[in-house]
Amino acid sequence: MTDRIFDFAGIDFFLEHFRPRTPEGKKYKSEKKIYSDPGDLNRIYNRVEMVRSYLEGASEQFDKIRFHLDRIPAISNRFVKGELRSELQCIKKLLHNYRAVSLLLDERLKNEFSFNYISDPILKLLGYEVDQQESFYIKDSYSDELKQIRRHLRETEKEISRIKQERIEEIRQTFSLDFRFNDFLVVPEGAIPEGSEIMLYIEPYDNSSVVVKPQLGKKYHDTRNGASQYYKREKELEEEILISLAETIEHERQSLILCVKSLTEMDLTLARADAAIKFRCIKPEISHNGFILASNLRFLPVEENCLNERVPYTPLSAEFDAPHIVISGSNMGGKTVVLKTLLFAQILSQMGFFVPATRFKTILFRSFNLIGDKLGTGVNGLSSFGEEIMSLIEGAAEGRTLYIIDEFARTTNSAEALALNSALLKSFSGRKETWSFSSTHQENLPELENISYWTMRGLDYLKYGEYFHSNFKGDLSERIRLINKYMDYRIEPRAAGAVNSRDALKIADILGLDSQLIGYAEKYMEKQEKQNG
Repeated sequence: MTDRIFDFAGIDFFLEHFRPRTPEGKKYKSEKKIYSDPGDLNRIYNRVEMVRSYLEGASEQFDKIRFHLDRIPAISNRFVKGELRSELQCIKKLLHNYRAVSLLLDERLKNEFSFNYISDPILKLLGYEVDQQESFYIKDSYSDELKQIRRHLRETEKEISRIKQERIEEIRQTFSLDFRFNDFLVVPEGAIPEGSEIMLYIEPYDNSSVVVKPQLGKKYHDTRNGASQYYKREKELEEEILISLAETIEHERQSLILCVKSLTEMDLTLARADAAIKFRCIKPEISHNGFILASNLRFLPVEENCLNERVPYTPLSAEFDAPHIVISGSNMGGKTVVLKTLLFAQILSQMGFFVPATRFKTILFRSFNLIGDKLGTGVNGLSSFGEEIMSLIEGAAEGRTLYIIDEFARTTNSAEALALNSALLKSFSGRKETWSFSSTHQENLPELENISYWTMRGLDYLKYGEYFHSNFKGDLSERIRLINKYMDYRIEPRAAGAVNSRDALKIADILGLDSQLIGYAEKYMEKQEKQNG
């Protein structure tokens, strides 16, 4: 599916509030996966419904689960030499938080998301029984030789520290220079007595001062040098242990994959449930009769905009009784918003989300095609109309397809536009696997099988006129806001033989178009109607 379809449907507005926490969950979000199998979707829906019921009574428990999901690291598909330590650290961190999430779930949720404690053997191997921490460290218990070497190194480090302290104290007593808390000192050049070079390093600092550092002596350096071979052997043993651990854990790779799968599915389900609660969403119903029903369906981007502009928002409620729906109505009457609302809900449903409505029943589509939406981008030198034709040609797909068509052929002349729209509807009416929602200004479109005509109720001009003529003093933005206030955005089936609403001249009048132009236009329309009988 193209980004243009997602943009038209306003899906990113919703996805901003869909917030998975794990690396795989975030990757899934970016992929914008669409499902067309009802079994897959019902499984997702049922899980969201289950987790949402828990959220209503155990919010503190799920706050802890969210904390551990936030801490899940990404793990590689295989071990890479040179990165074994960091990868084992990630695996231990993964399993520590997997175990923590598992302990927070009851048996029903454990079974649903397959939290089966399969990580315990690997956790034990990584030393979890000893430290109960998510950080990984190569412990002495992995090797007797390593244990002995580290014991020797600890004793050697104590000896090195003792020699250094004795030397520093000797310098303090001899030269009154205190290096107990400093690695070097800056002192006047004349303050250094003759013969001090045997115990001090002296370097110029400026014209009158020098930098002095303690010389820790031969015994100190011999002891340090003697420890280097032990440090080298410690590193060799640690590398051998890392390789051994990696080889053992590699045999358990499938268990790790299952852990990640369980965590990701819990993460995605919880994020879906959070979004459903935030936006007061309901579980979609998958229809088997080919019809689409919406009750109080809200297009969230427009709803938020209406709230910000302090104008009422009208949800969409309709039961569409045919596979092809043609929507007519005036400019600014809401036709395009209806298309956006339906596509918004349809895509959300097929992404596994609940929908902001009191009811939404739909069928599933394998592909989507958007035609119109004021293309005009001049792709490859094509006009808007050229792009619409290319969208029609390229949009042909196998399986059930939904077309969203926003005023097809609007840039051609009216006679050709009528012919093209009529032909398109004729073609669609005979296709078994094609559904469509279209907006249009065209009149006299043919009555065909599987085609249903609907109309926007439009502007309540009488109510607006009462306010406008008695109280109105606003500028253009206020005029537009008031049009929204008095526009009836509800949709209803169009009666047979009814003509499209003609609110364009009324809206132009309200927006302040010259009254003489309005008068000319009205007379021209009257003349045309008389000529047409």
